[in-house]
Amino acid sequence: LATLSGEQADRLLKLAEMQMRQGMTAEQSMAFIAEKAPDYFGPAVAKALRAKFGESESD
Repeated sequence: LATLSGEQADRLLKLAEMQMRQGMTAEQSMAFIAEKAPDYFGPAVAKALRAKFGESESD
């Protein structure tokens, strides 16, 4: 979430909170969001992994 803009992170956290109110665990809600909103998570996760492991975007 740290790699997302503030607005994107807020939206994702609100969606996760809604899912948790319906009985999902935190992990389940984040997995649900990742499945339903790959346009947010996909690039953010890729960027975080590249930053952590020092890979370029072309790798």
